[in-house]
Amino acid sequence: MQAEPALEPCLTRYPLRGVELAVCSVGDPAKSPLVLLHGWGDTGASFQFIAPFLAPHFHLIAPDLRGFGQSRAPAGEYWFPDYLADLDALLAALCGERPCDLVGHSMGGNIAGLYAGIRPERIRKLVLLEGFGLDTTSPGGAPSRYREWLDAQQREPRLREFSSQAALREHLRRLAPFASDEILEALCPLWAQPAGDGRWRLRMDPRHRWPNPVLCRRAEAIACWQEIRAPVLLFLGDRSEWPRHFVNLDPLAAFTAVLPAARVETITEAGHMLHWEQPARLGRLLRDFFLDPELV
Repeated sequence: MQAEPALEPCLTRYPLRGVELAVCSVGDPAKSPLVLLHGWGDTGASFQFIAPFLAPHFHLIAPDLRGFGQSRAPAGEYWFPDYLADLDALLAALCGERPCDLVGHSMGGNIAGLYAGIRPERIRKLVLLEGFGLDTTSPGGAPSRYREWLDAQQREPRLREFSSQAALREHLRRLAPFASDEILEALCPLWAQPAGDGRWRLRMDPRHRWPNPVLCRRAEAIACWQEIRAPVLLFLGDRSEWPRHFVNLDPLAAFTAVLPAARVETITEAGHMLHWEQPARLGRLLRDFFLDPELV
């Protein structure tokens, strides 16, 4: 069973930290803020399919991260701490001193998990959708990673293009095999834009395809997670391929070892894109978690 008809978000642009961020919002601004962070290549507007279950109770705030969707790209490089600083500035601008609830999917989950430990006083409750950190890396991999990054600087990055909207829709189908046709159709103009001759080009800065020269230092992430004070809910898709990308650890087990009080939910008939594939089920579970007065 899929979600109710999606709620159309309102798009507003905010100049923050030298970058104009596009922010989708749904619901009454006087209600408690609930911030949703999308994953790599995605857009805040794709959370609209779970909005019918949350908007009656919260003010939903879903930014496009810098260089994704309709947000502007920075003039310089991308560095992961900038996402934390963007979130900090966005919360200050839109939430003031009020603590907010925070949801992060995939890359957005990695941002949310770190931020909830860095600024624990800002986060009331935390939900991570398959965003439990990155795989461990060895310092010995630094030379090859730097070489890969330097080589990439010599080439002009290119965005992926699709020959037609149908080809784009099939790409999205591979990302979310359990999503309805209606949701995939609605996602097409959110993820890509017409590029002439019937072609579609992804809405993201092509420099996102450059490798990160900085290796993941998981011990630092763990130190941040240990500072989280908010109740935490973790979601997995039962058909997700995402955990298989980890070679050195089980991402869920490793995260819950740091925060053993975190609650875990598995969404059946869902892969990595939980909010597209089972929006009704996910939306109800999120609503119940955030409204539970015993979890404070």
